[in-house]
Amino acid sequence: MYESDRQLFPARLGGKHGYIDSSGQLAIDYQFTQAYRFSEGLACVRIGGQSGFIDLSGRMVIKPQFDWAEAFSDGRACVKVGQDWGYIARTGRVIIEPQFAKAGTFRDSLAQVKVGRRWGYVDRAGKMAISAEWDESLAFSDERACVRRGHKWGYVNGSGRSVVEPSYASAMGYSEERARAWVDGSWGYLDRSGAWAISPSFSWAYDFAEGVAAAMTDGKAGFVDASGQWLIEPQFDWSIQFSSGMAAVKSRGKWGFIDKQGTMVIEPRFAKTFGFDGPLALVGNDHQLYYIDRTGKDVWNPFASS
Repeated sequence: MYESDRQLFPARLGGKHGYIDSSGQLAIDYQFTQAYRFSEGLACVRIGGQSGFIDLSGRMVIKPQFDWAEAFSDGRACVKVGQDWGYIARTGRVIIEPQFAKAGTFRDSLAQVKVGRRWGYVDRAGKMAISAEWDESLAFSDERACVRRGHKWGYVNGSGRSVVEPSYASAMGYSEERARAWVDGSWGYLDRSGAWAISPSFSWAYDFAEGVAAAMTDGKAGFVDASGQWLIEPQFDWSIQFSSGMAAVKSRGKWGFIDKQGTMVIEPRFAKTFGFDGPLALVGNDHQLYYIDRTGKDVWNPFASS
């Protein structure tokens, strides 16, 4: 992520979308049908039924012309034209012609694409780097990709070689050298060799982020370290992973935020949240979304009564 990607945040008012800065001041006027987070210095916006990209000044650098578009990653953005998906560069130039039934995000210089009824991976030039032989696949992360054959999931490396044979009923991508996998009704974490780093014992688990992972047991959520030790004991109704040093936790039907020591720094009072992203968190009550800062103070809340 570019550091500049956390300078502006999408906001909606009066049926239109624009961007605010970290102080809550309007930075790019409300003018878009939809607006998404910045990634690699550009943000996807929609005008009517077409997607394009703006820069941090609000200038339209890639005019709306795609039926759909995803965020830039590894210098490529996935775009849809008609029923086909392809990829563009940051200049807007088409690098890989729309030709795939479905396509995913570039990670580790590879992206998953669907050819016919099977999934494979292309490189940044559009060459098929891993043949389309999988029933389903996820984006690369930590130089591994999670793939499914039949009803079982496993992992391949960047050359397409199987490094963990498909043997799990469900699995997710690697994050911080750990991957979630589900077997016999419980979630655990694999290491890069495919051995259990943390034996399956959780009813639910999130990816590792900032050295810890949210996990649930006996109906309560807490946080474990890479060895599976509880750093923050299970005590919450639900939790999501740490981001920017804080994690959202649910208690008695409301969401609040804790720090890495487990201290409740923002008391639970929100009906929903998407967690912190840098200095701000998007939270919501009564079908309205607004931003707070790391102290819990409203930064942008046009719905608050004066």
